[in-house]
Amino acid sequence: MKKIVLLWDTEIPSDFFVEKLIEESEKGSVKCEIQAYSIAEALENRIDADVVLLSPLICFEQIKIERLVRCPVDIIGIGAYALFDVKAILLKAFDAMRKKRI
Repeated sequence: MKKIVLLWDTEIPSDFFVEKLIEESEKGSVKCEIQAYSIAEALENRIDADVVLLSPLICFEQIKIERLVRCPVDIIGIGAYALFDVKAILLKAFDAMRKKRI
């Protein structure tokens, strides 16, 4: 099971986003554990994930997050974020994980 962590600028209502991402992942062959945290929570706690995706609003924090985790860190595209395009977000996550293996 792949672990995907989403990081937001604040504690926005992420439950809906996470539920939709889990539903989309279950349609495919890869089961995912998906969690969402605020940037403040991420800086205070250890993150265990296969990939971390940042909301576009905190893209400037990418280097700081990369220093805290041992997995790829990427930014959700503004279009996918604005449209809640869960398919595009999952593809971004899987692509980041695949690049790590190369």
